[in-house]
Amino acid sequence: MSPPSSPDPGPAPAASPEPSPGNFRGRILVVDDNETNLLVITRLLRVLGCPIDAAENGGQALGFFAERRYALVFMDLQMPVLDGVAAVARMRAMERNRGSDPVPIVALSAFVPDSEFASLRGAGFDGALTKPVNRQALLEVLEQFTSLELPDAPGRAIPLAVRPPGPLDASPRDEHKTVPPRDAIEVHPDPEFMDLAPWVVSKLTERLEQALGQVNRGEWDEVRRLGHDLRGEGGTFDLTGLGELGWDLRNAALERRGADALRIAREAIDYLARVVFV
Repeated sequence: MSPPSSPDPGPAPAASPEPSPGNFRGRILVVDDNETNLLVITRLLRVLGCPIDAAENGGQALGFFAERRYALVFMDLQMPVLDGVAAVARMRAMERNRGSDPVPIVALSAFVPDSEFASLRGAGFDGALTKPVNRQALLEVLEQFTSLELPDAPGRAIPLAVRPPGPLDASPRDEHKTVPPRDAIEVHPDPEFMDLAPWVVSKLTERLEQALGQVNRGEWDEVRRLGHDLRGEGGTFDLTGLGELGWDLRNAALERRGADALRIAREAIDYLARVVFV
């Protein structure tokens, strides 16, 4: 099942503070090894009229950074090939070598300990957002670090020492819903991402089924990475219970608790089987 493509952005809703295309000057680089996170963040940015490039790891991001000039970079911290901290160090070295002004770089991560927030600035980052990315927090970052003006948006700075906002903003729902089975789990993702939801459930179910074998083979890095992704994607699509299970799976993988990891993975598969998007 392939992910739905992001439609061409249309005019922003009248009731929203989002600007129409053309209000943004510059280009944005988004770097994340998680396909869903890339789809979500780039879709929100395109709606705002922001030209973007998307990279799946730090190595690919360096190629883009060497060839183009950016107004802002969103950089995931944990990635294969080259992680976010190492990629940013090389980007800062590139800037020094070519004598260019430093580009604002904002860290992205589903989980960042308080101690790591304090160290990010020294590693070359200018700000941080925890995933799932909050629509309003994204707007505020754009206003803080770029030429985009959002006069109605509350707040400005997103200090590294303070955790950013959590789940995506709520939106009005249709009052006429189909009555789900009694054991179903009703979830309410942002309407902007409703077309992605079935694909996400299918993809995560497949990965969880693969994780059963990975646990038995001792492939703990893969299991830990899945737990990390479940936590982030669970928040994006209002799958609160899945996010909690993802956190538990991550911890079980770190501590190599095989029986617990298998139990948690099966619970997550069952959770996804009962999800109904409304």
